[in-house]
Amino acid sequence: KGFDEQQSAETLRKFSATDAGSVLRELADAYRQQSSLLEIAEAVGHPPSVMFAAWGAGWTALRQGDAASALALLERALGICREVGLVLHFPMVAVPLGNTYLLAGRTDAAVALLTQTLERVLAADMVNFDGVCRFSLAEALLERHQLAVELGRQVFAELGEVRLDLGDRRFPAIGIDPQRLERLGGLRLVG
Repeated sequence: KGFDEQQSAETLRKFSATDAGSVLRELADAYRQQSSLLEIAEAVGHPPSVMFAAWGAGWTALRQGDAASALALLERALGICREVGLVLHFPMVAVPLGNTYLLAGRTDAAVALLTQTLERVLAADMVNFDGVCRFSLAEALLERHQLAVELGRQVFAELGEVRLDLGDRRFPAIGIDPQRLERLGGLRLVG
């Protein structure tokens, strides 16, 4: 019998739906378990245990796409790393927190945290975090670049054909205050 494309597509669709549903259920179960562990760790008052439980619950929340919960939990875990001096665990918490900042639209916070984390990783020769840290930082830098390009396009669209007159040379002007230009040496906007 030959290849039945329609049957193959239907089988793939059923498999994907089943697989996605089971993954979502597993993540929900993991989040509940991590939240329970966090309550126990808080009751005991053991900061490293609280950090691990907050990290686990935050990581799981991030995988579920719940940026608000992930932010709160991962920021708490990173705060404990800093307060207690859990230096070796800092990148384990900081990388998913940086990714969560990206998910939440906080690109500058992601770049700052991931840059600091990569510096720590390189200084301590933590090769197990080097690659994932570089990848996350590259993703954050790309997002920041894309935001800057989009902002530049919006500014150009608003300004239209405004030009800066510098005698016989003309340059595009982006949001330049005409009075400031005159104070800088008699330059003026033309257009």
